[in-house]
Amino acid sequence: MPKLLQTSPGRTSHATHPHPTCLIWGFKPAEVYFLSQMLTLAGFHFTTSLSPAAPALRVALTAQNVFPKDFPQNLQIIQASFSGIIPPPKGNPPPATVSQRYAVVRGGGTPKTTWNQTSIFQLPRQIAPLLTQLDQCCYPPRAQVLNIFGIKPRIGTSTIAFGLANSAKDSVYVDATSQSTSSLRTKYAEGPSKLGFPAIVHFSSLDIADDLLASRLRRVLPPLDKTRFLQLDSSQPRHISYVCSLLIRSFSLVVVDWGQLPASGIPLELPGKTLVVDDYQTSVQNPQVLRQLHRRGVRLVKNRTPKALSTSGEKTLSLPHCRELKRLQAQGLGSLWPPNFKTHLARLLQEILEDR
Repeated sequence: MPKLLQTSPGRTSHATHPHPTCLIWGFKPAEVYFLSQMLTLAGFHFTTSLSPAAPALRVALTAQNVFPKDFPQNLQIIQASFSGIIPPPKGNPPPATVSQRYAVVRGGGTPKTTWNQTSIFQLPRQIAPLLTQLDQCCYPPRAQVLNIFGIKPRIGTSTIAFGLANSAKDSVYVDATSQSTSSLRTKYAEGPSKLGFPAIVHFSSLDIADDLLASRLRRVLPPLDKTRFLQLDSSQPRHISYVCSLLIRSFSLVVVDWGQLPASGIPLELPGKTLVVDDYQTSVQNPQVLRQLHRRGVRLVKNRTPKALSTSGEKTLSLPHCRELKRLQAQGLGSLWPPNFKTHLARLLQEILEDR
């Protein structure tokens, strides 16, 4: 998990990672051309030279039976063949029907090579599974996930969820409040509209459920001020776990706006941290629910408090009342939120991420 590095007024910064790079090695010129075209379409960064100045090198795609000794340590190896025939490997590698993914362990004495056995990809027939394997190697899970619920509707749950995502670099705001099917959706997304962004085109998770890789996801999702936006469509729940796996491999911070707290309580299987938003003026109406959340260790965010940001109780955070906010949202001026309110959100995000 990436840790918070620094906080500036109105902006929280996560560790920024260079684009993971794939090394293409040992193929013929025509084969390199084919692979370069496929990797470009899939959104991968790649190189054909082994340079010391390549800190983002994650995986090497090599021709069969090519095992360079000067590869960086712990570099993952995936092998592919264009011949359709796998000849016996030379030397002492594993049997002929496997490829070699290895790591050179440097230290005292002779370097050692550790082998993991997986199938050699036969190209071009197996280009799709090859790209999927590369995607998983280049983009392992890395995101911190925040699940935001509200005690009641219209208490600022979506505002806080979006504000937290918008306070961090390399983040995505996921609107999971809509239950409408894709056939009934409008041209523009409803979630951003209530936040003051009325012209954001509706982009559903169903649009990426079949064939998108993490390498392309950040280029596809529409921007929403300083973050990215995705509408999670719950009409077909089978695809949700796949979409979530893409998100946690593509971004450093994923903020999911779940809307009103369900009567059945918070699902136990949710990844990451969970926060529940409670309006300061209505908190006295939900004492039993709040006590239960406290006992479960769920963090509470009291919105619209009369004072500046402060801790008002065990595992409770607060946001001050911002008189200008609703007016700006109603006028479609989502990018003009008051700077002092953005600063409070950045501090709130820092405290949430640093809490263990």
